[in-house]
Amino acid sequence: MKIMEESTTAEFIRRLPDLSAEPPNAHLLMMAARSKKARDKMGIKIKDLVLERKIIRPKNGWREQYFTKLYNLAILQQQGTFTYFKKDNDMFYDIVPMAMGIYATISPRSIRNATLDLLKETLENYGKKSEDGEIFISRSDVNFFAALHRHTASGFSFFTFDQDGEDSVVKQAVDDAVSTLSKNALWMQTQTSNGYHTILNLADPKDAKALYAPPEGILHKLTLKYKIRPKAQDVEHAVLEYQRDSQEPVAGTLYARKTNDPRGEEYFVQILR
Repeated sequence: MKIMEESTTAEFIRRLPDLSAEPPNAHLLMMAARSKKARDKMGIKIKDLVLERKIIRPKNGWREQYFTKLYNLAILQQQGTFTYFKKDNDMFYDIVPMAMGIYATISPRSIRNATLDLLKETLENYGKKSEDGEIFISRSDVNFFAALHRHTASGFSFFTFDQDGEDSVVKQAVDDAVSTLSKNALWMQTQTSNGYHTILNLADPKDAKALYAPPEGILHKLTLKYKIRPKAQDVEHAVLEYQRDSQEPVAGTLYARKTNDPRGEEYFVQILR
């Protein structure tokens, strides 16, 4: 059984921004069941659900640690057992591997800011002396991961164009727009089972301005042409969406089956550029 495409995953990890011990930051990995995939592969409606969380901390050999944790997640995705309980019909459903994906945040997360945030929230909930407060305190590991997710380390800015489907005209329009930015602006372009992700590194203020500034900005022009929307709006059937600081399907890992593949073979996320 194929676990992952190791060389592709290694290239993904190689491109990740380096981690710092001072101030301390971290990278995040998560395995999640996606509502759209569950509907397509399991025939049930569920909410997006994070099943496993991994934190990669700043120490020597962190990229090797990243690969090891990712590999273990990939095994768990294909051989582990996860269930979802639907309250409306009082039934448990096994979550199939095709409904799951492994995702990474590209920007490092600020450990210091996340810790301060978590301490504040913990004290507030501890003082409540209520069931909700006790539940919050009992989920300290999940809460810390969530706090890390909220706090991007300073100096990092990533942006993703998410194309649903393989329309070559739309992809070419995105490629042409990105080609007007600096040579370092394109961090990675991947192909998922149902489209393309074009991930931009906007560390250079000139690239950020070229993307955002209307009326000549790339985002404004593509919005007019394709009615592009923020991913957070979750607009059904939008051909092109965008998201700042997105959670990216990790290149080289299993991500459902290609929607237009009559053989229905497993699909592993590819790096195009």
